[in-house]
Amino acid sequence: PRRDHDSPTRLDRPTRALRVMVASWFAACVVALSAASRVAGAACAVESDGVNWCQVSSSSTPSGINIAYALAPGAATLDVRVRATFSGAHDPGSVGWIALGPGSGMSSGEVVVASGGAGSTATYYQLTGQNAPSTACGGACALSAASVTAATGSRTVVVRYEDASASAGATKSFVYASSPSAWPAQHTTSRRGGLSINFSTGDATSMTMKSAIKRDVTHGVLMLVAWGVLMPTASAAPRMKFLFPDGKWFLMHQIGVVVGAVVFVTAGAMLLAEHDEREDAHSESSTFDAHSRIGIAVGFLWLAQFLLGVFRPNKNITDSARFGFIPSSWRKAWFLAHASLGPITIGLASVALVLGAVLIRDKYVGETDSGVKFLADGGVYGIMAAVWFVCAFGVWRDGFAKAKGGLENYVAREPTPSESNRNAREMRFTGITVSRG
Repeated sequence: PRRDHDSPTRLDRPTRALRVMVASWFAACVVALSAASRVAGAACAVESDGVNWCQVSSSSTPSGINIAYALAPGAATLDVRVRATFSGAHDPGSVGWIALGPGSGMSSGEVVVASGGAGSTATYYQLTGQNAPSTACGGACALSAASVTAATGSRTVVVRYEDASASAGATKSFVYASSPSAWPAQHTTSRRGGLSINFSTGDATSMTMKSAIKRDVTHGVLMLVAWGVLMPTASAAPRMKFLFPDGKWFLMHQIGVVVGAVVFVTAGAMLLAEHDEREDAHSESSTFDAHSRIGIAVGFLWLAQFLLGVFRPNKNITDSARFGFIPSSWRKAWFLAHASLGPITIGLASVALVLGAVLIRDKYVGETDSGVKFLADGGVYGIMAAVWFVCAFGVWRDGFAKAKGGLENYVAREPTPSESNRNAREMRFTGITVSRG
């Protein structure tokens, strides 16, 4: 007979319990290891450098940009590493550069720039809004470490920093750029952008960083029409009476000034209405500063000139005071001011046009847009030269230095009978009934 303690059932109970415990422990380890290789859904793996890198979905990134990240929670901050490999359309070649850094725009924040070929080194820069930042943040930079690896057809940069606000499930923004030309050559709009990376899922979303090409080209063309064509022609019209006899010169002068003013104001208002801090601040430079300041000065001078035209004294001393308080005796002084301020304003505007063409060329280097090529490759200079030549020839033809088109036509004095008749015709032709001048 078998004894109870030899019963298989009694002997297997503790063994089976132990087996269940071991199996449960093993399953827990497998789950833990699996979880360790993922960040809440992102595909991660420990690579040869010992870092657990999580790959950003390739369908979420631009072609030629490969992004991975690694997170290491600390006591108060999150140790963030982001690795970007630039290849294909973003390959910097043997002499170009690549840049990567945390942030949502290129007007502030910090980036790491890897320039050069096989011997690429990482340089930290503080973005200040300049088109080519020259200030390295050095020890004050929040980016704590970076490395660069160059290979045939690609270059990889790793950025590392401490983020007090991030968490394993946070979405963080990064900017990138590249250029096949040596640093600090400007990148094209197609070689820069931004990504919002979800550290939980590994997905990324391209940030909206719209190109300002259409706006800048439209602004440039309108300013060229206003200050390269209309204003110079309107300014020269009083000196080309052989083309515009019987008072028509004054009508042409008015049309040119009014239409030019509308175009000028439209161009300036459009630039302000469509201002994009992330795009425009990144375009600043010494040329940009000079262009902007001269443009503002032109605006104030234009306003002063426009008001001089509105509040001009009447032409003949026998006329009453214009608007009841502007005596005809001021006509000579007014003419000197009006005749001097016009060329000064147009001259400064011409400088601003040239600087604008340089800005377009530098900002959109490598772009194939027809408007960019027209403005940057000689269109501005060609049209300005043609208009100035025509105006100069017309002024010379009309006898600029002679009494026929000179100061005597504007000084306050008693009109001759022929002048009175001509003034009457000018008033009828232009529809002016307030005064004769």
